[in-house]
Amino acid sequence: MSRGFPTAVATALAQQNVAIVTFAKLEFPSGTVYLHNSLGSYVWDSVTAGAFIVGATYTIETVGTTDFTAIGASANTVGIVFVATGTGTGTGTAKVNWFGVGDLGSISQVEEGLDVSPYAITLTLSGLDATISGAALTEDYYLHGVTVYLGVLDADDVLIDTPTQIWAGFMDQMNMTVGADGGDAIQLVAESELSRFNKSLNLMYTNTAQQERSSGDLFFNFLHRIEGAKINWGSRKPGSAGLGAPVIDPDDYKNLEFHS
Repeated sequence: MSRGFPTAVATALAQQNVAIVTFAKLEFPSGTVYLHNSLGSYVWDSVTAGAFIVGATYTIETVGTTDFTAIGASANTVGIVFVATGTGTGTGTAKVNWFGVGDLGSISQVEEGLDVSPYAITLTLSGLDATISGAALTEDYYLHGVTVYLGVLDADDVLIDTPTQIWAGFMDQMNMTVGADGGDAIQLVAESELSRFNKSLNLMYTNTAQQERSSGDLFFNFLHRIEGAKINWGSRKPGSAGLGAPVIDPDDYKNLEFHS
């Protein structure tokens, strides 16, 4: 499938020798992690105040009316790097800091086709301290978002234009391999959005489950009160002539109340 790469990126990709870096955005419940498979830190993806993710690292792009010192920055100055302690308010913007894991991280080949078959990818992060890997496995990661981007570097290892999204899906499985001296390794299998069609939603028809889906909707709160009730279709009860709109036997529903 063709991609809408920026002109400068498309030109670079046509060369024989080109440096490519892959970026991965992992949306864990405890916070979003921004990684890439090269070295150092790359700063891109502008975010406006109000949408900062607590725990993520940013570089101030424009100050605007935002007080960045209230959300972790040392000063309201363009170029200051900070770890967000709040979502922020105002019109200021900051760019995300993506951290390199080098040879310690890898992403399997990203595949796609003209059919509607789901494709999976595997992200591996090795050399981890046991505390970090253990904490990762306790995350409620299932069905949380994963987005992969492709970036191209120039001769000075500077990004040529903004990286392009090449894959999006959700976390499916996470496995850990315990290392002897080299630290632990985590493998995260992520499925594409198309695989949702093959998964059961495991929904329950209860008021508690409905509140999680749509808070304030009391539809299932009355389900138990109509269990076993008879609903007669037609304008009359069975044995009577005539058809029409459905009617409800008043003897079965005399104590039933519905509220909007």
